Amino acid sequence: MAEQQFDRRQVLKTVVIGGALTVVSLPRRWTKPIINGVFVPAHAAASAPPTTTTTTTTTTTTTRPPA
Repeated sequence: MAEQQFDRRQVLKTVVIGGALTVVSLPRRWTKPIINGVFVPAHAAASAPPTTTTTTTTTTTTTRPPA
């Protein structure tokens, strides 16, 4: 993989422009949020994620009859 070299001037320009855009996009006054909360069903909060798997193994044991 080739390493990229970043010019300090270009990085600084990007950070300044990003900061300016953030300031411009913020509202002038705080407003009440539209969404008050999100309710998650109880079974969704308690169930395991689908990436987990359970493995089962079967073992057979044999016993000798008493002598």
